[in-house]
Amino acid sequence: MSGAPRLAKKKFSRYNVGITNDDPIIEMPYININDIGTIYVYLHKKYRIGGMKRVCFWKGDIIEFVNPNPELKWIELEPDLAIGKVKEHYKAGIVGIKLSIHDVSANGKIDWLNYPTWSKKIPKRPPNIKVRIFVW
Repeated sequence: MSGAPRLAKKKFSRYNVGITNDDPIIEMPYININDIGTIYVYLHKKYRIGGMKRVCFWKGDIIEFVNPNPELKWIELEPDLAIGKVKEHYKAGIVGIKLSIHDVSANGKIDWLNYPTWSKKIPKRPPNIKVRIFVW
């Protein structure tokens, strides 16, 4: 869960959420990483009736997230056709995530602060980038 957006515009919202030392450790009932198999990222919408529903999602392989020092990965969400809230595929959303899954049973405990990705602070705003496009 991400909470309120840092920046909310008419067409998009920007969130910037990181895990802190106060957050609980997530423990799962899997024996190792191969038992997990697939990672799902969901975009939820709160409805008056029925509560939270998954309106968009992304599905990926667990092997993509075993690097303890990951780079930012941009994923394109897909609309959940069972809900039908998002009708156009290009409006489903794009999410930038840094995710690393560590197999304690195979590799022992890990100190995440030993890796630059997790030890530095999250910037409040991404740096500006100049892009020039010529279209004929």
